Amino acid sequence: MESLKIDDKIITKQYPIRKLQDWGWRENFNTLEEATEFLLDYAADLTPLAKQCIKRLETKERIIQQLTNLNKSLKNKLKGVFTNDKSYRRKDEEKRAF
Repeated sequence: MESLKIDDKIITKQYPIRKLQDWGWRENFNTLEEATEFLLDYAADLTPLAKQCIKRLETKERIIQQLTNLNKSLKNKLKGVFTNDKSYRRKDEEKRAF
């Protein structure tokens, strides 16, 4: 499987990086240590969620690949039916005769 390329510019536009002084941790926590502990716990909670998201994406990628392959196969099978190429039709008819 190809590794996903992430466009950092898009991510930073959607979720701008905040500096510690802009975060306002003093409003919600008594000490910087409490705020840091909260962030670490939050990051630990996000890890299984991120793994689930990756698993779902990989599953969907496999399904899309299977559907793409099936679509190509059906397209090739129908190629002779909808083509004006008489030589292709003759070859197909010869295959059916045997």
